[in-house]
Amino acid sequence: MSLVKQERTNAAIGLVLWLLLMLVHRPEPMSFDWPLVLIFLGGWVLVPFSRALMAVDFTAMDSALGKWIAQLQLPTMNCLAMANLAPEGFARSSLVLPWLGLSLLMGWQAWSVLKKESTALARKISLFGWLQLPVGAAWLLADYSRYQPLGFDPQIVRLTAAHFHFAGFILPLMAGFLLARNENWVCRMAAVGSAGGVAMVAGGITSTKLGFPLALESILAGSFCCFVLLLSLCQLRYALQIRSWWLALSGASLGLATTFALLYALRFWVPLAWLHIPRMWAIHGSLQVFGFASCGLIGWRLQFSRCRI
Repeated sequence: MSLVKQERTNAAIGLVLWLLLMLVHRPEPMSFDWPLVLIFLGGWVLVPFSRALMAVDFTAMDSALGKWIAQLQLPTMNCLAMANLAPEGFARSSLVLPWLGLSLLMGWQAWSVLKKESTALARKISLFGWLQLPVGAAWLLADYSRYQPLGFDPQIVRLTAAHFHFAGFILPLMAGFLLARNENWVCRMAAVGSAGGVAMVAGGITSTKLGFPLALESILAGSFCCFVLLLSLCQLRYALQIRSWWLALSGASLGLATTFALLYALRFWVPLAWLHIPRMWAIHGSLQVFGFASCGLIGWRLQFSRCRI
């Protein structure tokens, strides 16, 4: 079986497993389980779907290592799901390790291509997302191990894991897809800023924890949101040009989700009591995952197929 077919099969089986998980547990969007539900959708469905797209659009990803990763993807995610059934302690933490190891392999494969000088900027941006995925897996291990780096609240630990699985991974991936087909300085600035923005936000949150002014976190997060809002406008413009309603819905969802994030980033100057963290992961997180990421990947899949006809 080819890499593309294997990853598409992984995504299809993963979607069935995720839907079964939803039917059995029926988590509430504002419950603390919701970010994990989104991460499971990412690992089971969006990661293999993204790898299939990369293999179609970038043949350098279709290698022997890539095929090994495709074979291991579903078992490692199943181990991660089983971690929820294991008692707290070493047993639960150990079941997260396969996913962390696989994400490191995916990052290594991306790095081996990224370091080549011939790789175009758009490709580099897409590949950069794969380098951030292991960061999300590491924070997920911390979450399951009940470890709180620098004394961060458990909510921040879990949400950091979620952010690096989506904003850190899928946002650069699709920003690169867009830049490869829409080369202009505005799109380039938006794509580069969006790709590195999650690390910038994480740095701002860490600076606040270390005692730096709260304004620094707000400025860094607000700057990232501005880059992403610009990217959403570029995607909407491109989607209307090629008449892709999937990509248009994805771009609109990205813009709306980022508006909520910007409002939250400005909370030090404009307090909004209703926009608390659980509501953010319920609204902002869901828009990012179901609207931007899922619709966007479907849109790019259809666009790649259309271009090959």
